[in-house]
Amino acid sequence: MKKTQIGWVIIVVIALISIFPFLANDNQIAKIIIPSVGLIILLFFYKLTIIVTDKFLFFSMGIGIIKKTYRLNDISICKPITYTPFGWGIRIINGGIRYNVSGNKAIEIRLNNKHKVIQIGTNTPEELSSYINSMKAKENAM
Repeated sequence: MKKTQIGWVIIVVIALISIFPFLANDNQIAKIIIPSVGLIILLFFYKLTIIVTDKFLFFSMGIGIIKKTYRLNDISICKPITYTPFGWGIRIINGGIRYNVSGNKAIEIRLNNKHKVIQIGTNTPEELSSYINSMKAKENAM
């Protein structure tokens, strides 16, 4: 299963910020630096892709520089959640870390023998957590 979430708000905000120096400023350096920083931010955070195979949960942000892989057998809990958004990107939260690019829904996973919570943003947390839990059950049955 593969799910991709596009960070439309991030894309629009960065685009608006990037064109601002061309509208309001004659500073040539600002016309280079601001759009360049915006492009770098977009490359890192314009989308979040989650892939679940029969043995692994993999996710990556943007072009894939930020990525993580977890074995399904190492996941003790996977459940859908809704949270109050305080920005997007990579966030330190109480007891763990959140990766998101849009919205206020995610799957929350806990790993065996670790107290850290990992939240991964998605538009379909119920479907994704149900699929992960069914793949975990299949893996454990073998």
